[in-house]
Amino acid sequence: MTLKLSARHIVAWVVTMTATIGGLAPVTHAQQNVLTVADLYDPDRRIDFDGSVPTGLTWLDNDTYIAKRLVGDPFESPFVRVDAISGERTAL
Repeated sequence: MTLKLSARHIVAWVVTMTATIGGLAPVTHAQQNVLTVADLYDPDRRIDFDGSVPTGLTWLDNDTYIAKRLVGDPFESPFVRVDAISGERTAL
């Protein structure tokens, strides 16, 4: 049995493979941090996965909002300024 490939089949195969490999490249680089046990259970580093949406936020600009002080915050003010990207909390 002889395998006959036309130029059209070869081009179609190359295009398909290029699209598949190119489409997977962003997925492989999407995760930047590894999720650890400390991220889940450490009281200081714990990530809140409960799915509730924060309420009572007042946005100062596109990157910063005001929120109520958390129990662990070292500030006396009842409100804190939060950087939306880094999550850094500072006294208001």
